[in-house]
Amino acid sequence: MANNDVPAKIISSRLGHSSIQVTMNTYGFALQSADKAAADKFESILNGRQGQNE
Repeated sequence: MANNDVPAKIISSRLGHSSIQVTMNTYGFALQSADKAAADKFESILNGRQGQNE
């Protein structure tokens, strides 16, 4: 779910975890991967806009 842009809070709730911290401790590696992908996508968008403004 994390790799499909589902927020961590929703993942935590769907999995029945008592807190988001449980989710982060258990699946943090996957969420970090999703965060990296989001950062890369954001950077790509920014780089594309910079090219349009020049």
